Amino acid sequence: CRMYLGWKNDNSSLQRGAAQLSQWGPSENNSYYNYYATQVMFQHTGGKGPMWKKWNERMRDFLVKSQAKEGHETGSWLLPNEEHVTSGGRIYSTALATMTLEVYYRHMPIYRQAATEEDFPE
Repeated sequence: CRMYLGWKNDNSSLQRGAAQLSQWGPSENNSYYNYYATQVMFQHTGGKGPMWKKWNERMRDFLVKSQAKEGHETGSWLLPNEEHVTSGGRIYSTALATMTLEVYYRHMPIYRQAATEEDFPE
């Protein structure tokens, strides 16, 4: 939220927060955390650089590996020990996993001037 409300990318608290998320990495049992942490990492790095590459590869590989591959559940997610699964089940897990994989398609990078110039040419 603070990025969207105007914190500059060089804010020391924001940099420490992104570094901490990078150190923790994606969760194997919390889709909600993964979705919002992926947004933070994408926005903070502009979807570029080693911190984003590391995060994105770990997140993407985990989600592809954990996706159901057999039966009527094929293509969906239900993470083991998911913290919020009792209220949302497979639909909840699948929606968040899908949105996590689409972060870089659904959100314009906040800190890249090229985002507006490329997407909205004069």
